[in-house]
Amino acid sequence: MSIRKIFPKKVMAVFVDCDLYPSYKATLNFVWERLSPGGLIFLDEFYSLKFPGARLATMEFLKNKKASLKMAKKKRGDFERWYIIKK
Repeated sequence: MSIRKIFPKKVMAVFVDCDLYPSYKATLNFVWERLSPGGLIFLDEFYSLKFPGARLATMEFLKNKKASLKMAKKKRGDFERWYIIKK
């Protein structure tokens, strides 16, 4: 069964945890067309030194998108967590 048939047509929030550049590129493109305006994409590896492709793929993806990249509020000692808001 195709993922396109089981994935909802519209979503408000998605948590992306796929580590690598090609996976981020494919996932962001797939999710974007289904993401409602005001929807969020949480990026698990955006700030990861172990998986730099996640940040590269995200920055390339956002070049021509109406979106905001934001860092979630964090507590002292926490890792940075980033997300995208679709305008």
